[in-house]
Amino acid sequence: MDDLAFAELDPEPFRNEAAKLSEGLCRRDAGACPRTRDLPGHSHISEIAHLGASDDTAFGPESRRAQRSSPGPRVHSAID
Repeated sequence: MDDLAFAELDPEPFRNEAAKLSEGLCRRDAGACPRTRDLPGHSHISEIAHLGASDDTAFGPESRRAQRSSPGPRVHSAID
């Protein structure tokens, strides 16, 4: 199953596209809908720039847990 994050401060068209993507993934996976996260206080730029920041509690730790449990090849980054 996929996870999908979008940002509270994104323009409405961005948020609409995120909703369409979520619906499409739900259909693709026969009702196994992606978990969605609306990141409070973030925009489409700040959500990525904020990863690994000392106060990144909204998304970074969860993202790192998902990366570590992924069956794919391990990718190391500065935020490990």
